[in-house]
Amino acid sequence: MKGKEQMRNFEQVVRTADVMNGQPKAIFPNFKLTAIDCEGKELIKVTVWIEGMGMIEVNDTYWTLTEDGRNKILKLLKDAEALRS
Repeated sequence: MKGKEQMRNFEQVVRTADVMNGQPKAIFPNFKLTAIDCEGKELIKVTVWIEGMGMIEVNDTYWTLTEDGRNKILKLLKDAEALRS
């Protein structure tokens, strides 16, 4: 995610998600994302599962996504793929 709007969208996804108790039993994730600052320092790791409503894991906390959050994650991933092309 390179743009400020993309970062705001991701922050909104996390803010609107519901925290899950404990670690869920889940299949392998669909995506693993790592945020790195301009100096190469790793800031955050995010794991994303998009089946069903979807969930994310940020710093060992698991979150169930809202429908809007799932859609935003899918758009962010699609935008990131477009940047690679």
